[in-house]
Amino acid sequence: MGAMTAVLLVSLIFILFAKVPQAFSVVVPTESEDLELIFFELNEGKVVVITIPKDTQMNLAMNRGTLRVKSVRRLIDSEKLPGRLLSDTVMKTLYLPVDYWAGRQHYGTFWGGDMPLPVRLTIFLQNIRGLKEERVDLADTTVLTKERLKDGEDGYVVSGRLPLTLISLFAEPAISSSQTAVRLVNGTGEPEYVLTDVASILEVLGAKPVPPLTVDAVDVDCLVRANDEYSRERIASVFDCSVSKETPEAFDIELLVGSRFVERF
Repeated sequence: MGAMTAVLLVSLIFILFAKVPQAFSVVVPTESEDLELIFFELNEGKVVVITIPKDTQMNLAMNRGTLRVKSVRRLIDSEKLPGRLLSDTVMKTLYLPVDYWAGRQHYGTFWGGDMPLPVRLTIFLQNIRGLKEERVDLADTTVLTKERLKDGEDGYVVSGRLPLTLISLFAEPAISSSQTAVRLVNGTGEPEYVLTDVASILEVLGAKPVPPLTVDAVDVDCLVRANDEYSRERIASVFDCSVSKETPEAFDIELLVGSRFVERF
């Protein structure tokens, strides 16, 4: 048995015994300072690469205001901020669910970031088999408008809705096919805290948010309860939440947003 064959066999066995989602996305900076939001659909052997131009103004996570794409990674590195700020920033700006972030990509292999090993190995094997790749540059869509930004230079702002073809791509069948109801619970300690961004991302996944419930402050980031295990794990992956195996009291999914979430997202 050759060395490569042995590696592939071990990788396959590892993946078979690990939980790997059938659809997920990762955001990664490019050498040209753009961002690429890469969506994998394993059932179809398909990958869609969405380019966010380097001069696009982004709404930063962690209440950091706005910055151009090309400056987000610099901010993370210079101030030693969590890399998760990268994926949270993309979600706050485009309302597309992002599961993971990576530091860089080289020949289809992702380096750095928070992507679990089983997912990395799955991508590696899929790349060997060959993936059907589609590319979308947001500069070529009506999503972005060119205008003078706050720094006095021309750039892009998000001004339009994403094409339905992109939005539908990110819909999670396990959630959207059953018209899943999600109750957001505001445990931030800030009664007026608006969960609009979170609700918008959940809607892209295919969920149907119901009016949020406000409770006393809870010292957590976020916590997911769900009747369906796959839906629970997917939402936890997107929002980087803890999971509870307790079932929700009244709805299919319950997403508790705590006081730490406000500081991070």
